[in-house]
Amino acid sequence: MERAIKIAQDLGSELGENDYLIFLQGRLAARAPASDLATATALYFQALTVLGWAQTFGGSETRSVWWSYLDVLQGAPRKPRQFHSGGEIVEGFRDHSRTLAIESEILTLAEPAIARKIRAIKPLADRETYFFLLSDLGLERVVNKRLTSRDKSDPLRMRFTGARTIPGLLAGGFQSGGGGGSGGSSAPDQRSVWGGISVTVDRAAETIQLTPGLVFFVQDTVDFDPGDLGSALARTVTVPMSILEATGDRFGPTFAADVPLSVIFPGPGVPVLPKPMADEPRVLKGGAAKRKSNRSARQGAGE
Repeated sequence: MERAIKIAQDLGSELGENDYLIFLQGRLAARAPASDLATATALYFQALTVLGWAQTFGGSETRSVWWSYLDVLQGAPRKPRQFHSGGEIVEGFRDHSRTLAIESEILTLAEPAIARKIRAIKPLADRETYFFLLSDLGLERVVNKRLTSRDKSDPLRMRFTGARTIPGLLAGGFQSGGGGGSGGSSAPDQRSVWGGISVTVDRAAETIQLTPGLVFFVQDTVDFDPGDLGSALARTVTVPMSILEATGDRFGPTFAADVPLSVIFPGPGVPVLPKPMADEPRVLKGGAAKRKSNRSARQGAGE
């Protein structure tokens, strides 16, 4: 890292103060190439401030991804980064509020299919646990399609927000990867989920509990040409980076380039509190169904 910054410092030795003031006055257009090396170097040092933000709110792994984006010693696009065996980034995606909300919505969608499955099973004990894959429940295809829905109101839409969260710093929304500069990656953004749901049926207590066992996959690209430039505060860094991407290697080093990113992470796995089983006697198997049927008959006789 120190060597790369030294190269940038040497390249910018003739930097004039006015070049930086032009940026501060908002006269540089986002995603437009820098006009000269001095301006590009000034923007590069402004972009480096993202490293401190990434370290503070994302940790060392997130900072390392952003350093890949700004590492002038690498070519374009940068080497892909993959995270799938624990660590800050995997945990950050797992614990994000959007992941939790999507997992909860999948459970809601699965309830009718699970009820039908339970009715078709001949019980062997009062308390049993089953595991149903999303494909068993007829949900795998529709859920995966909706993860990248263009409908902003879709509760399954997997778009991460929050500049103080790891997914918000690295993934955000989804689009085709690649940019107008030499740093563009052609890898498309992807979202997918697989796994299933554990179902515990307590026929004695007449309750059912669902526990998700889902695994998510996010493929994205750290880039800003194209890319979401964020809020006014974020744009103080994202606009310079989009300009650097568009500039490419026309002045020698590639100051910024796309970083293909893929993350495999488990869902939070938060179980739903036990719910009463459906009122129809046919939903409840064995003695539990008979007791409920007898109770209903007694209530009817008393009316």
